Amino acid sequence: MQPARILISTSSSTRSSSLKRMDAIGGMNYAEAINQVGGLPFFAPNLSAEKAAAYIAQVDGLLLSGGVDFDPVLFNEAPHPGLGMVDEARDNFELACYHAARKKGIPILGICRGIQAINVAEGGSLIQHLPAFEDKHQHAQQNNDGSLFHTVVLEPDSKLAGAFGKTSIRTNSYHHQAIDRLGSNLKSVAKTADNTIEAVESSDGKVLGVQWHPEMSFERYPEQIAPFRLFMEAVQQYLNERIPGQVYA
Repeated sequence: MQPARILISTSSSTRSSSLKRMDAIGGMNYAEAINQVGGLPFFAPNLSAEKAAAYIAQVDGLLLSGGVDFDPVLFNEAPHPGLGMVDEARDNFELACYHAARKKGIPILGICRGIQAINVAEGGSLIQHLPAFEDKHQHAQQNNDGSLFHTVVLEPDSKLAGAFGKTSIRTNSYHHQAIDRLGSNLKSVAKTADNTIEAVESSDGKVLGVQWHPEMSFERYPEQIAPFRLFMEAVQQYLNERIPGQVYA
C-alpha cells in the first residue's frame, strides 16, 4: 500500500537560530502525528511563491503548521502595537501553496497559524492581539508541554465533532491572534466561551483548521489525534476518487 504524501509548511525562511531550533522540534511533532495516521510527511522550505504549485503537484495533502504572526497588510490593516514577528516569505509561500492545493483539490489541515493562513487566503481577517480586548480570555498558556488549558465547544453537525465523538473538548492554547472576519467558503465549527473561533471547515469538506496544537498533545491525550485522522480520511477519499481501485495506507 502506498502512503499518502503530506507536505508540511515550516518556518525555515526565518534567520533566527532560536526559531529554527523551535521549528525543528515542532516539525517532528507534526511528522509523528502524520505518521501515526498513515501518512508520509515531507517538509517544504519557504521558497518563492512560484515554486508552490510544483510542490503541491507532488503531494496528496497540505498541512499548514504553526509559527509567527501574519503580516496585517494581507488583510488590509495597519500593524497593531501587539503584533509580533512576521515572515513575508512564509506568508507568500503558504498562501500560494493553499491556492494551488485548492485548485488541485487536495485536502488541507491548518494548525494554529495554519487556521489563520486558511482564513486570510479566503479573504478573511485576523484579530492581531487578543489581549487588547477586555472580553477575551487568556489564550497563550505559559507551560509548553501541550497540556490541556481550556474548553472548546464544537458544532454538533461538524465533521470535527464527529471525529472527536463529542461536542465539548479540552485543548491546549498557544496563540495571541485569532480569526476576526471569517473568510469565504468557511464555517466556524468551534469556539471558546469568549466567542473566539477555534476551528473552521470548508463547505466541500476538504479544508479543516484548528487554532490549538493537537500535534503537541496527542501522545499524552490520545483523542487529540482526531484532527489528523479526519484530515487523512479526506486525503484517502481524494486519492480513491482520483484512482479508483487503488488502496492507500
